[in-house]
Amino acid sequence: MQSPNPIVLLKYLVLCLAIIALSHNTQAQHKHLNTYYGTDAAKELCNNLSHSSTEMQNILNNILKQLDKNIYIGVIECPNVSNCQAFMHNNQPFILYNRNFMQQLKGLQFSSGKLPKGNQTDWATVGVLLHELGHILEFHFGRLANDRYVVIMDLELDADYYAGYHLYKLGATLKQAQSALYSPQVSQYGTSTHPPRSERLKKVAEGWNDAKAKFDVKVDPPPPPPPPVGPAPEYSVTAGNSTIRMKLIKGGTFKMGSNSSEAGKDEQPVHNVTLSDYYLGTTEVTYGQFKSFIAASSYKTDAEKNGYSWIYEKEWKKKDGINWRHNAAGETQNNNEHPVIHVSYNDALAYCKWLSQKTGRTFRLPTEAEWEYAAGNGSQHTKYSWGNGVPTTSNGGNVADETKSPTGSSWSKKFEGYNDGYWLTAPVAQFGSNRYGLYDMTGNVWEWCSDWYGEDFYSSSPSHNPTGPSSGKKRVIRGGSWSYYPAYCRVANRDDLNPANSYINVGFRLASSSNGSSSQF
Repeated sequence: MQSPNPIVLLKYLVLCLAIIALSHNTQAQHKHLNTYYGTDAAKELCNNLSHSSTEMQNILNNILKQLDKNIYIGVIECPNVSNCQAFMHNNQPFILYNRNFMQQLKGLQFSSGKLPKGNQTDWATVGVLLHELGHILEFHFGRLANDRYVVIMDLELDADYYAGYHLYKLGATLKQAQSALYSPQVSQYGTSTHPPRSERLKKVAEGWNDAKAKFDVKVDPPPPPPPPVGPAPEYSVTAGNSTIRMKLIKGGTFKMGSNSSEAGKDEQPVHNVTLSDYYLGTTEVTYGQFKSFIAASSYKTDAEKNGYSWIYEKEWKKKDGINWRHNAAGETQNNNEHPVIHVSYNDALAYCKWLSQKTGRTFRLPTEAEWEYAAGNGSQHTKYSWGNGVPTTSNGGNVADETKSPTGSSWSKKFEGYNDGYWLTAPVAQFGSNRYGLYDMTGNVWEWCSDWYGEDFYSSSPSHNPTGPSSGKKRVIRGGSWSYYPAYCRVANRDDLNPANSYINVGFRLASSSNGSSSQF
């Protein structure tokens, strides 16, 4: 008998070893799948099936009803579960969940038929639940029991497709449908059981687009209307990492000044002023916006050059080392949404010049008349930006009020009975806007205007687009601040400061002309 060929024997041996290894790996993977999907892990997660919540059951039933799914899925509270997990016990499907996840769902009010309409965190919560429902409703447990070669990552992508498909039916945009996958718990590169984030995002998009094609439900907002004839009602520009919004203030005629008992002599005589259209920033320039300017231009503010800024501690005095990088407490500012302070009139002009060069639009400071007209709601000329009455937390502003300092101090003169919640500056736009969509025109910080200050200027002021005296020593500031009481917060009140000085409670707001003119007063 002829001896077997050694090379043939070697090839046969290698083939056998490969088959054995493949079988071993498949069995190991299959065991891992069972553990991952709960048949073994359930014993570690929950000791019994009785710890459930009627409230959570009602939430789940309402979601299934809105998805047109006529199936009973039980719920079990398990403290060790992260968010929620699909689970099968004695052929009965369950959703295991932790208490925090249930509280998130309760906040969405599914029990009353309501659905989230814009909050990314809310949609992420729904997306996690629909992914787990996908494992149940797509019969993944049955496939695990009957197909030893099933690939776990295929099941994950299948569940992602399901989530995208049904999130569309619930009214989610594609961005909202994908929001759950941007959680820090989702690996960008994938794990042994989950594909990379990019593949999962594509699968959610595939399900969402398939549902859109099938149901033809319009979930995206309609296209914007054609631009109106004349100046746009608003526009925005980008500076650094922030967006600056400008609102159109339609021109008109109003009575500038005040004859009230609180008025100063420089607010008289009351006189008619007519203004052309112009734009005004919806908020005061923020610390974050000013920081982008400094980073791009390496500009040195007056406070940095002088080595100090003005603060108030029982009296006005210079404070060494304070500049635009500090908040009203003298600490390093770390909130980009607070108004920038410790900036001079000169610094404000430098910012306007930089932003104009950067965006191609011409920015400036508002004239005193433009500021008063916008703050007083046009020809209505209200006492404060919110109206004539006392402020409330919904329509008021950040002024001297009942709020106490961290050490228990309180204002001696204030808006009685009103508490705005801030002792020093507040982030911009924390209170209601006025009729023009402008925030913090009364309070928060004083705002530089472009005019030179003239105590008796009103007696000779032009009636059309006045720009103040032709010269002077001080510039006008308007609006009051977080530390000022009613008389000083009136829209007609005037004050003035040295244009080279900076202060603990003074910032600025942008203006621009509707016709694109480059004048700066």
